[in-house]
Amino acid sequence: MTGTARTAMFDGYDVVPLVGRLRERRDLFVADACTAIVAQVAAYSDNTQPTLLDEVAANCAHVFEIFLGTLVERRAPVAADFPISAAYAARRVEAGISLEDYLRAFRIGQGVLWEHVRSASAELADGKEAALTIVGHLMATIEAGSSAAAQGYVEATKLRVADATRIERDLLEDLLAARPPVVRARLDVLAAAGLGKDKPLLVGVGHALEPIEGFPVLTEAAHLASRAVARDVGGLVVVRQDEVVAIIPAEPLGEARVVSRLTRLVTSLAGRGIPMTIGVSTVRAGIDEVPVAYREALLAGSTVGERAGLVSLSSLTTLEYLVKRPDDSARQLIRPEVRAFIDEDQAADGVFVDTLRTYVACDMNAKAAAAVLHIHVNTVYYRLDRIAERTGYDLRRLDQVIDLLLAVRLVVG
Repeated sequence: MTGTARTAMFDGYDVVPLVGRLRERRDLFVADACTAIVAQVAAYSDNTQPTLLDEVAANCAHVFEIFLGTLVERRAPVAADFPISAAYAARRVEAGISLEDYLRAFRIGQGVLWEHVRSASAELADGKEAALTIVGHLMATIEAGSSAAAQGYVEATKLRVADATRIERDLLEDLLAARPPVVRARLDVLAAAGLGKDKPLLVGVGHALEPIEGFPVLTEAAHLASRAVARDVGGLVVVRQDEVVAIIPAEPLGEARVVSRLTRLVTSLAGRGIPMTIGVSTVRAGIDEVPVAYREALLAGSTVGERAGLVSLSSLTTLEYLVKRPDDSARQLIRPEVRAFIDEDQAADGVFVDTLRTYVACDMNAKAAAAVLHIHVNTVYYRLDRIAERTGYDLRRLDQVIDLLLAVRLVVG
């Protein structure tokens, strides 16, 4: 023992005799602490990490030495004295032990240390005074050690999350490029997501309607999407540039329930001040079709409009699908007189376009259209005649009615 240790005083009390007794108990303390932790924390007793108990023992010994060392040095321990505890915290993250359980185990170990302090003090003539003298130092050790352990755990968790996020993004890029993933970490994520070559899936793509501050907001949207859908069916939800991409197993929920959950998600996001549009693909056979499903989702999303909402491609009719495809050439094919008629009608009250749409919806039955519009059938005939006169289309011919309706959809939507 060094000269400094031989003369060490703590608040006027010579702690050397007590330190000597405690050093004799080091191995017993470590064994008792490990036994208590395993007995009281299920996360430790049920864990299969092969080196876990050895690491717990080493950490207990580390804390023990810091407690005694700083006691001899007559100084309060600080978080920087516990580098090993911080390192072991990262190992607890890898083992899947929660921060709550990790800190509980740490406190249990310090509780055992206090019992050994009491036992060692009882062997001294002034044992009660010895124990009371250093109880504050033990509390300071617990506080500093817990802080170091918590900080190490949080830092390790951040790194783990960042690494997992990177792997997920890399996997998404593989799937969008139709590259079969080969890296083991990506294959593990793919399997955990419940995705595969022969497993039906849907792709959803979300975009913010308003300028946002970037990654944190989209990350929140992705988190909520994971909770809304992927929590019980698996799936992959990734922030990619200015969008959130979700690849979701179509089973066991089925397409309708997945879409329903995503629709509720849009409402929830809007309530949080994050108005978004979401497009959802048709059901695709497996991961080989992710690129096609992604393009479908983008197309569906482009039809949502200027308000928060969701469109599933499966919900569109063939006509709606054809009209919604971004195609400037199709718009160029609209005759000038037809475009002029549509523009003028929309600038007024839109009554002629509404009549045309109702007429088509009623299977080109003027009487049925009149009933829907709550007008006389002669008014419907008059309006149809005016439409024919202005556009040059014969509204008794199905092909010309369809052509005019397509023009209306391309211009008005």
